[in-house]
Amino acid sequence: MNYEENRAGELEEAFKIADQLNTLNWVDLAVEVLTRAKCFAGDQEQEASLFSKLGEYYIKKGSYELAVIQLENAMGRLWQRPESLELFYVYRNIAWTFWRQGYLDRADSYTEGAKAVIEARGQHQDNDTNKARACLFHLQALLAGARGDNQTAVEYYKKETEILELYNFSDKLAAVYGNLCGIYRTTGNYSQAIEYQVKSIEIAEKQGDLLTVGIGCNNLGEIYQNLGNFQKAELYFNRYLEINSRIDNPLGDSFALAGMARLHTEWKDYTRAEALYRRALVRAMAIKSKVRESGILANLALLYLASGNTDQALQQADKAIEICQQTGRLIPQRYQIIRAWILYKMAEQEPERKDDAFFLLEQTVSQPIITDDEQDLSSQEIALEAYTLLARIGLDKNDIVLTKEYLKKARFFIDQLMQNIPAELQTTFLSKSLIKHISEMEEKVKELSGPDTVPT
Repeated sequence: MNYEENRAGELEEAFKIADQLNTLNWVDLAVEVLTRAKCFAGDQEQEASLFSKLGEYYIKKGSYELAVIQLENAMGRLWQRPESLELFYVYRNIAWTFWRQGYLDRADSYTEGAKAVIEARGQHQDNDTNKARACLFHLQALLAGARGDNQTAVEYYKKETEILELYNFSDKLAAVYGNLCGIYRTTGNYSQAIEYQVKSIEIAEKQGDLLTVGIGCNNLGEIYQNLGNFQKAELYFNRYLEINSRIDNPLGDSFALAGMARLHTEWKDYTRAEALYRRALVRAMAIKSKVRESGILANLALLYLASGNTDQALQQADKAIEICQQTGRLIPQRYQIIRAWILYKMAEQEPERKDDAFFLLEQTVSQPIITDDEQDLSSQEIALEAYTLLARIGLDKNDIVLTKEYLKKARFFIDQLMQNIPAELQTTFLSKSLIKHISEMEEKVKELSGPDTVPT
């Protein structure tokens, strides 16, 4: 065996060992094996494969900046092969990484690169090309969903599903169904969201895909929390934490810990909730996920609001908004609504703040409410929060006509949500404090202006 053949054999063996370590979730060791094997790469093609695989491992570790460095190294060695599927997956993985971090414009740029590779392959209908086409649709759906364009996201997921079913790539369906759950959850269609998520978990469990099972547990935890079944939500968040401990998933921890923190806020255990949010924030910052960091800060603002610390609440809300501005991400309307609730509470000491809250809310609801599956509430529930506070301010001003108008809109969103909530969960949803507050205001308006003036 000559020197070149020996080097190639050593590199191939390193790939096998790293893959086995990765399968066992010993990703740090897999990275170490491949890093040491760089000296065995004899040409640009081998170097590209090595850098690409290192990028995948760093993504799994949540080391996104290191992942992009490795993937761009791979890209530099593949640019002369515009039809290469290896180049496609490099583009795809960089785009996914930027999407996860919240840098959507950067993600779009690399998605165009991935699309160009597929177009360069023309009418190829081999399995590998069709898998890549499905993967591109999945990426495009993620980006559409991140911008709140849920209809386009669903269309891309349907295109992906058609390919997966046509060519019997059923192992990929679990992730698609899980993401469809996220879309339907953001649109308030909880019945369909639960249906898709249960399907996703069933497929993933059969395949031993713990990551997808865990994400599904988080989705169900958020759904049951939103619908008022806190005990079931806690079970799912705890299961996600347990899975994350087995697969070393800091991103997943940031979601599950934040979910548990929201539950403890509901239970008025504010000290525990704050500790959980801080732990979630550490996980998000460790992997440099700005979108997660801003989401956690917004929830932390709600915790401080609930506990009466309005100064801290406003500080956290403003930080969440600032991060969105830094990354070029559209500021979620819910962040402005949270800010309005904080200003309303501050008006107890500074009365002029109430008008600030009112104008901020009016400005926010003047546009359709757009959300994405990074947020834990549906667009209807976010609108409900806004109209509830607008009605509260109207009642404070003794403006019964205005209060009726906003209560009517709030009741519209409640009725809309109820149409898509499973029957067994409707009672717990209606028992949530926000819904009760709306009902109490409706009764107050009746007292002030006569019966049957506000629909119930």
